[in-house]
Amino acid sequence: MMPDLSTPSKYSYQHLYNQLQKTKAPKRENIYGAIITCSRTGRFLLVLGREAMKWSFPKGHAHESESAFSCLIREVYEETGFIDLPPPMRRRPLKVGEYYEFIVPEEFIIRPIDTNEIVEGKWMSLHEIRMIMMNLDTSYYFRELGITPFETNVTIEDSCIGGLINMISEEESSEPCNSQSTEDPC
Repeated sequence: MMPDLSTPSKYSYQHLYNQLQKTKAPKRENIYGAIITCSRTGRFLLVLGREAMKWSFPKGHAHESESAFSCLIREVYEETGFIDLPPPMRRRPLKVGEYYEFIVPEEFIIRPIDTNEIVEGKWMSLHEIRMIMMNLDTSYYFRELGITPFETNVTIEDSCIGGLINMISEEESSEPCNSQSTEDPC
């Protein structure tokens, strides 16, 4: 007996497609942070996380009923000791969290308050950024700028000294990033 193809069966493509449409997209975690660049030096502020031992932008999870912007201000203070951020340039969703981009006129001294989570903070050039291990969002951000992190562009074939010298001598990208949102967070 021929199956009835007019009604989607449990294993038909139409049934699977309908089930897929009903599923929700993965919820973004309530992670908010700051991408801070110094206008004078062009360097980025990054912090080294104690648990993962990877560099990232200052960021963290929002507390219950805490706004995204309040969370990032708190996290920047806890991870860098800095409290006086200028108004943000734009909001940028990345892979896991949402970040606000800031430009500061001078590099400020980094003194992490929460040393249980942060080992250290550092201002880094694009050249230095190519040589570090980063978390997912930070790596994704720099890839969008055309900066390939060190750990993703080294293969067994490239591990000779010549490959490393070639990577180090690549010119730094000066291409500006595209904003995805210009919402005022306040």
